[in-house]
Amino acid sequence: MGKVSPITDHGGLQGLGDDDHTQYVLHTEVDDSPVDGVTTDPISSNWAFDHVAAADPHTGYRLESTDHTHQSTGAQAGTLDHGLALTGLTDDDHTQYALLLGRSGGQTLIGGTGSGDDLTLQSTSHATRGTIFLGASSAYDEVNTRLGIGTTTPTVDIQVVKTGEATIEGISYGTSGTVFRSKLAGGTPGSETAILSGQVIYQFNAQGYNGSAFTGSKGAVQIYAAENWSTTANGTYISFQTTAKTTTTLTERVRISEDGGLQIVDGITAPATVAGFASIYVDSADGDLKVKFGDGFVRTLGADS
Repeated sequence: MGKVSPITDHGGLQGLGDDDHTQYVLHTEVDDSPVDGVTTDPISSNWAFDHVAAADPHTGYRLESTDHTHQSTGAQAGTLDHGLALTGLTDDDHTQYALLLGRSGGQTLIGGTGSGDDLTLQSTSHATRGTIFLGASSAYDEVNTRLGIGTTTPTVDIQVVKTGEATIEGISYGTSGTVFRSKLAGGTPGSETAILSGQVIYQFNAQGYNGSAFTGSKGAVQIYAAENWSTTANGTYISFQTTAKTTTTLTERVRISEDGGLQIVDGITAPATVAGFASIYVDSADGDLKVKFGDGFVRTLGADS
């Protein structure tokens, strides 16, 4: 048998500090100095650094997407672009925000959380405003401050357009019904002046389509100032106006004066007979006050002499 060579201890070899084993990490090239007081075995705190606990020490590296479409240079090197680096951007992941395309189950938009907070809707940040659409057929015109219900192009302050009967209803509970109130002042807001005799304080007007266009008022009830107003004088009268057949002119027929008198036009052609109704009038033929009954009989109530 051959003579067995004695076993050599690895530690007894020369050149142990040489870089003979390239499959290993060379210890002298590893930085084991603590970073932010943290070291983690087995190699280096710089390699196993907790990026949540402190700033990223790897300033020499750049984080990139797989297709490198968002790479940048200089101060922005390594910055991820939200639109280019992420997928699922159209997913409804942020339910705390209003979803512009709509969300299943509906959404609630709240302006604030404090007492007296407001919610403001505005068509544009530009000085020239546009329209705020409310569904498909209603809108608020910010240019002219008009509200359209059933129309997106209102031509008056509040306009309701509907096929069929357009209804505005007030429902009240208690001891008083709905109030329709009209206020009139001269001047401008904050610098008001008293109204003058003959000015219309309130009016209810009726208009219709004549086959070509909508007409002006052809029937009206109007309340006028009967004098120049002051803190001690606020007289009014009510005017009832109609348009005669085959004509287009609106004419006052009856007035309730400021002192309660019932006034009728002084002189009209004898009215037509209307079954079930009696007409009181001043006959323009002789100036007498007459009543014409529903059967056509006419009685003179007083002579103009």
